Order: sequence, then C-alpha cells, then structure tokens
Amino acid sequence: MHAIELRAEVRKDMSKGGAGRLRRSGLVPGVLYGREAGNISLVIPVKDLERVLDTAGQSALVKVLLGSGDRPEEYTSLVREVQRHPLRREPVHVDLYQVSMEQRLQTVVPVELVGEAPGVKNGGILQHGVREIEVECLPADIPEALKADVSGLEIGDKLTIGDILPPPGVKIVSDGDGLVVTIVSPRLAVEEEPGVEEPGEPEEIKKANEEEGEEE
Repeated sequence: MHAIELRAEVRKDMSKGGAGRLRRSGLVPGVLYGREAGNISLVIPVKDLERVLDTAGQSALVKVLLGSGDRPEEYTSLVREVQRHPLRREPVHVDLYQVSMEQRLQTVVPVELVGEAPGVKNGGILQHGVREIEVECLPADIPEALKADVSGLEIGDKLTIGDILPPPGVKIVSDGDGLVVTIVSPRLAVEEEPGVEEPGEPEEIKKANEEEGEEE
C-alpha cells in the first residue's frame, strides 16, 4: 500500500486554551506515538488532514513529514483515532501511530460490495450489516478494502465475514459469523424496520458548547 504524505509541525503552544486557538487558526492538534517516535505533540493543517481522511479513511498508511524545510523527519504511521466536533463534524484531534514495516499489526479496513445481487433484481432489498473488518498483516499489505461479492445472492441469502476471501498475506481477525449482507423480501424489510428514536442532538449541542467554553 502506498503511503499518503501528511505535513505536520511540532506543537509549541501547550498552554491552557492553546488547542482552541490552534483550531481557530485552521490547525488540528494531535499526537504521534510509537517505538521510535516516542510521544510527539504536533499540529496539522485541517485541510490536509481532511484530504487524507477523505482519500483513504483510517486504514491507509500515512507518511508523516514532521518539520519544515527540505529534510523533514519521516514517520510511517496509521491514523488510530480521529475526534470530531459533534455538530460541525470537522476533526478536532488526531492520534497517529508509527508502525514498523517488518512487524504485523491489526487494523480495520472497509468492506466494498461488488457485483449485483439477482435477489435485488427480483424485488429483494439488500441490507448492509458489517462495514469494517479487523485484519492482521504487514503494513505494506494493508488492503484498501475487502471485497464482498454479492453477485450470487438471491432473496433469503446472506453473506458473512467468513465468506470473504482476503488477499495474500492478510488474515481476517473479526468473527467469521458477522453478517455483512442479507437479501430480504420487501415485506420482511418493513416488518423489521425499527421504530424512530428521538434525536439526541440537544445533549450534543450542550456538550459542544461546554467544551468550546473551556477552550477560551
């Protein structure tokens, strides 16, 4: 897997309220950690981080270029966690984990549905369950996605994690019984549709306002 480059700088403002000032100036605070990197606080332009996340999500290798100039320090990493603002959904903090290219690791990759299910052509409804699968492999072997072929599914058929064939060098860690896709009749789909819950947005708004107030 090709590593996507991401420019970053060492974070210097560690004062109270510093994170809020960084975000208002278009920077996302974060941390890079690993055996060689140790624990480095850094800042990343929000547009650059969003570009990486939009391009490859959190399963792609990221080459962190730390520092300005022609010879920045390089750290091959994975995005371990992205915290987002509950309302605006923009990233507000990121954790990056430096990997060893010679050591197997566990990470999650998305599921990509391929093919067209005959059951859907005959009026069935495709229900997509598991959307991410945990795998174990060398960093260079991390697949962009695991392909789930639905071209043989009729109404009533299902496809589980155990039915997916991983590429060479990749081991699936997730439970093989996890349901990825099922094709149901329209009648069953209506009967199984859950009730609508009241949205929890007011509580999220309150929490977001409290957090932003603490950063001032």
